[in-house]
Order: sequence, then structure tokens, then C-alpha cells
Amino acid sequence: MKYVALNQPGATLVAMGIRNAVQIDERLRKKTWRLFIYATEPVVNNAEYPLEWMQEAFNQELFGNLPPIEELPVNSLIGFFDYYSHTSSVDKESIWVAGLDESACIVCNAHMFDHPIRLPKEIIDNINDIDEMVPSHVCSPKKPFLLGMNDELVIDVSDKYFAIAARGGSFSLEYSVELSNLLQKKLDDIKVITLRNGIKNKGFIFKYDLIYDYVDGSNEVCKMYPSVLTPDHKMFRAQLMLSFDEPLIE
Repeated sequence: MKYVALNQPGATLVAMGIRNAVQIDERLRKKTWRLFIYATEPVVNNAEYPLEWMQEAFNQELFGNLPPIEELPVNSLIGFFDYYSHTSSVDKESIWVAGLDESACIVCNAHMFDHPIRLPKEIIDNINDIDEMVPSHVCSPKKPFLLGMNDELVIDVSDKYFAIAARGGSFSLEYSVELSNLLQKKLDDIKVITLRNGIKNKGFIFKYDLIYDYVDGSNEVCKMYPSVLTPDHKMFRAQLMLSFDEPLIE
């Protein structure tokens, strides 16, 4: 069996079709165009992942696409994908190419097994391809979108974050590259955020603070659109802190 071993949560993000670039050994690329995904233990040090990757992983958990990291399968086959032999000029705009070299491959046709197959890594090489025998599916990750006159931001969220907002609490949304591209300098135009959770649908008045955290531990609150999509050498991360009042729509 030809497979690639990836740390969680990156392995699940590939199987879901969210992460679209991986590093593949050149010798393996010459033998196959389809690879299985073997999920290994989560990364211990977040510094091993580029900032943009961790921001997107956090948001995917908030959206309800990605289970909490402690619930992700490990030491298991979780799906498969096909790939292009190398990144194209268009694909290099993807945040998932960050930290990979020129031989990185672009993921396509990603499938997740309906149930992970827990196997010791040592015996995988003796197993034949199993994609036709194991039930799998293509994921359809939920993502934020704008409605109306671009003044309403709609976000699907997990049970945890929906309950926080319903109680009038607050939580942070990572100001990732994808979210920044969606809003396109329209932060000040958004009047309502609607959170969806299954069949439940609630609109909330909200206010936001865009918080920049710096490497030295300091932070500042901004009401302006960031001048760059990715942090400069002084900035550590940017978060959109959302504070919710009483629900407008039940």
C-alpha cells in the first residue's frame, strides 16, 4: 500500500479536502497517483506548523468541520487522495503550500473513510489497496459567507460555540487568510452575524475587536482592516473577538 503519514490535525484536513497540498517523497511519486492517509499523533509544538495552518485548523473546529484534536483518530488509515505531480503557479497561492518546497504536490479527489482503520504502521506495507472495499465519502466543509448587501456574516458553528453565543458570551475567530479574503475590508459594513447549528438558526447583534498579538507578549486592539493578509515579523497572530448580545432572531 502506498501511503503518506501525516500528523493530526493535518491528516484529517487533507481527508476532508480542506488542506490541498502535501509533501510527498519523490520516489513515492513515481510509483502511484493515489495515496492513502495514515494519521499519526498530533503535533506537540505548534511551531512545527506555519501560523496560517494553525489558524485555519482552529477555525475549522469552530465551524464544526473538525472534531476537537483529542477526538481525532491516530495510528489509523482515514482516507485517500489523488494528486498533481507538482504545484502550479495558481496553487502556490494556497496557504497550505507554506512551509513546503517546490516538490510539494496538490491534493485532489480527497475521500474520508466512513470509519477509520486502526493499524500499526509496521504492517501497512503488506496490505493491498483498499479504497474500493472500505466505504468512504467526499466531505463538504462549511464555511462563512456574506448575505444581503454584504452586511450579514453567516457562520456555521459547533454546538460548543453556538451555546456560548446564545448565552450572550464571546469567543474569538482566527483572522485567517481565508476569512480576510472573504471580508475584503468590509468589517465596518457588517451589522449582524447569523450563527447556524444544524436546524437552529440565530441572528445576533455583535461587536468585534480585531486583536493583534505580538511575539513579545504585548497586544493591541484595532478597528481597522489589517494592512497585510499574513503577519509581519513582529506579529504573532490576529483574532476577531466577537461579543454577542441578546439574540435578535429565534
